[in-house]
Amino acid sequence: MYLKGYRITTTTGKIITLPKWDFGGDKSFTNRVWNGIVENTRSLSPDSYPFHISDLDQEERPSFTISTPVEFEAWLKNDFDSKDYLKPKS
Repeated sequence: MYLKGYRITTTTGKIITLPKWDFGGDKSFTNRVWNGIVENTRSLSPDSYPFHISDLDQEERPSFTISTPVEFEAWLKNDFDSKDYLKPKS
């Protein structure tokens, strides 16, 4: 079973689904698709922030907000799956 990923809703109302890393398929195709989604998200105007993000695979987790492009980059690079709000509940 593949994971659904994260739903990113921008202030302007745009909805982006960012798959989690193991969303399947041919690795080169998967990487190309994922990188394309990330690049499209990065290219959004700063007026699109804050982003409201929810985990589509674990809907009981609270949604969270990313307020700036810098926070988005930090989430992608450092915290994509390690922040307390993303850890499974014990």
